[in-house]
Amino acid sequence: MHYPWYYHATGLLSGISSAIAYITVGRLTLYYDTRVIMSAFIFTGALLPSLFMLIGNLTGLPTDNVIFIQWRWPQGNDWFYILWLGLAALFGQYFVTRAYGADKAGVVSAVSYANIIFSVFIGMALGDAFPDWLSLSGIFMIISGGVLISFIKSKAQE
Repeated sequence: MHYPWYYHATGLLSGISSAIAYITVGRLTLYYDTRVIMSAFIFTGALLPSLFMLIGNLTGLPTDNVIFIQWRWPQGNDWFYILWLGLAALFGQYFVTRAYGADKAGVVSAVSYANIIFSVFIGMALGDAFPDWLSLSGIFMIISGGVLISFIKSKAQE
C-alpha cells in the first residue's frame, strides 16, 4: 500500500491483460496448436520487457524497477537459478495453456486460485512472515470472487 501509484496501476493492467489473454486461449486452441500459443506468450513476455529496457536506456529515463529497469548480467549461481526458473515457467505456461484450452476460463481460474494458498505456504517455508490481516483479506476476496464466478457460470449453463 505504500508504493507509488504506478506500481498499483501496472499490477492492475497486468491482471486485466492476463485475464483477457487466458479467455482468448480457449478460442485459440480451436485454430492453433498449444505450442504455438505458448510460444506467443513466451515471445511477448521476453519482447516487451526488452523493449522497455531499451527505451529506458536510450532515452535516459530514470529506472523505477517496474517498467524501466536497469540491466545487469547474472553472476555465478544466478545462471543456475535462471535456468530452473525458465524451465518451471516453460512447463507452467504449457500446462496453463492446455488447461484454459480444455475448459472454460471461469472454471480453470477458480481452480488456479489454489496457487495463492500454496504460494503463501511456500513463501513461509522460505522465510517469509505469515501474511498480515490486509493480505489475508485480499487473498480471501480473490479466492471468493473466483469461486463465485465459477458458481454463477455453472448456474447459467444449467
